[in-house]
Amino acid sequence: MRPATAFFLASGLWSLVSGPVFAAEQWENDFNEGVAAGKQGDWDTAVDKLTSAAVQKTDRYEVFANLSLAYTEKGDWANAVIQAQKAVALDPQKSIVHLALGLGQEGAGRKEEALVAYKRASELDPSNADIHLTVG
Repeated sequence: MRPATAFFLASGLWSLVSGPVFAAEQWENDFNEGVAAGKQGDWDTAVDKLTSAAVQKTDRYEVFANLSLAYTEKGDWANAVIQAQKAVALDPQKSIVHLALGLGQEGAGRKEEALVAYKRASELDPSNADIHLTVG
């Protein structure tokens, strides 16, 4: 397996879970600003804005998946796993939430758990090359 951060940077994974671009409510503004900050590599702002969105809107897997990936980029593995677990709980049928979970677990040194998460992501989306690069 590859180190999580190296994979994340190489694959452009951030754009895979950007989700729809929202407008109107404050959580949506925070979400959009967090995604934009992540695309620019500003992980502190991404975490701040996505955390704000997560506090306001607790039922969107996209918020927690993106927050998990921002924590992954910062090397904050514990929070990456926590946020990915929330995303999995919200929509366990999305491959990206399992991939985010696997990246956090791998970074935390939990290799066996990461393999399980990657396998589930691959089962849900067998054509996703990013998943196969991670597992492969």
